[in-house]
Amino acid sequence: MGIKALCLVAHPDDCIIFGYGFIVNNSFDWTICYLTHNENSDRAKEMKKFWNGYDLKFLEYKDNPSDLSSRVCTIDRNSAYWTIKSLVKDYDLVLTHNSRGE
Repeated sequence: MGIKALCLVAHPDDCIIFGYGFIVNNSFDWTICYLTHNENSDRAKEMKKFWNGYDLKFLEYKDNPSDLSSRVCTIDRNSAYWTIKSLVKDYDLVLTHNSRGE
């Protein structure tokens, strides 16, 4: 069994913008996980088509457009922390944002 790798990002395009090259150039057992959106959203359908063959997860936190313009995060950080902590324990490698985005 190979390396279990997780790309964990906030939004569907984030993993394409900064992680695409690393993901496609490393033959790990990848899961791509988004903090926002749900399985049935239009963005999820887009990403499923783009990442055909990869395992995708959507954590369904509400994506508030004002977060980008105001630089404030309205996601419940405590809830997100525990959700992420529980998720990452199953992976050998985690690829994600730094504290300032990319």
